[in-house]
Amino acid sequence: MAGLFSFRNKTSSLDHDFRSGILRIVLTLCFCIFCWIFLTDYTALLTEFQSIESGHALGAGPASSGDRLIKQKIDFSRVSFLIVDDNKLSIKMVGDTLRYLGATNIEVTRNPDEALSLIKKQNTDVLITEWQMESMTGVEFLDLLRNSSASPNRFLPVIMLTGHSEEPFVADARDNGVTEFLAKPFTAKGFYARLVSVIARPRCFINAPSYFGPDRRRKTMPYDGDERRS
Repeated sequence: MAGLFSFRNKTSSLDHDFRSGILRIVLTLCFCIFCWIFLTDYTALLTEFQSIESGHALGAGPASSGDRLIKQKIDFSRVSFLIVDDNKLSIKMVGDTLRYLGATNIEVTRNPDEALSLIKKQNTDVLITEWQMESMTGVEFLDLLRNSSASPNRFLPVIMLTGHSEEPFVADARDNGVTEFLAKPFTAKGFYARLVSVIARPRCFINAPSYFGPDRRRKTMPYDGDERRS
């Protein structure tokens, strides 16, 4: 009888070890796949930036207003950035991309409350944050920055990154005072255009009873031909 119990215990132990081993293998494979996807996207991002810098990413034909925006050069070493995100891989991708562009003044925090303290203590030109964070959402953080009486800089340009590109998310961020909105996975051209927009072409701020933030109306110039008078 004792031998039977011993055999059952050994069998149960082996079964548990087998299942644990399978689980570790599955988790390792999932992690490797995720890292491969991240590195693939990151490599493509850097390649696209190289193409933009060399002028080959814009294609042939007349340049559109978006392409003219991309061509605008900025000395990113003179711009200070603050990344507010609690995802390590996202922080690395955004930070490395900024450094590739020449940025040298980059602060990072995973805590929105700490971000407000950093903004108060030092000069920050552009804030890049994520919609989905554990302590509070990016929109809640944006609301504090724009509308709280304790906000250190209500006029700070904010670029919000998110995996949600649906219209309700875009409208919610816009109505809470976001400066630029960029869906992930983002392209080099899209990211660069948002940076140029907030740095070189800042929008006027609107102070209304129900809204404080950058002007939600966009300037459009659909006609590029010769001007005519009637």
